[in-house]
Amino acid sequence: ATMVPSPQSPTSPTPPALGTYIDGGALQLVEILGYGGYGIVYRAVDTLSSTPTSYAVKCLPHSNKRSAARQRQLHIREITLHQLASGHPNVVTLHRVVEDHQYTFIVMDYCPDGDLFTQILHRRRYLGNNALIKEVFLQLLDAVEYCHSLNIYHRDIKQENVLCIDDGLRHAITDFGL
Repeated sequence: ATMVPSPQSPTSPTPPALGTYIDGGALQLVEILGYGGYGIVYRAVDTLSSTPTSYAVKCLPHSNKRSAARQRQLHIREITLHQLASGHPNVVTLHRVVEDHQYTFIVMDYCPDGDLFTQILHRRRYLGNNALIKEVFLQLLDAVEYCHSLNIYHRDIKQENVLCIDDGLRHAITDFGL
């Protein structure tokens, strides 16, 4: 008989439900933007601002495994590198980090236009527009060069890790996990 793996490992907490408030009630998780090996990215709304502001919130669960200390080091490294690179207009801005006993939440700019993969494949945003394709590429080169000037090497540049802003005219790299 084969065992069917459970979708949620018993050593990591269940992801927070939509509607959950974090950061002392300042942010409410309202939508799931994506899943990955790391955890979940939510769209959160600022409950304290008079103007409705959305943020992307990457939720990293704390592990109870023996490798928890190593995992924690990797989370801290990802956050530190992202914070250092965050000053560039073509790197997704990391606003703050919120911790509770089960999760680390990384609060970043929300990019409503999605990732470069979706823009290319599903929206065909750049099809036949060589000037825009060149502009996108130059923005990515600027971001990578900036990271390299800080001795940060992303190691996972791909279309899914490039987020689109201003209807796909501006681009910012994200996910400093590797």
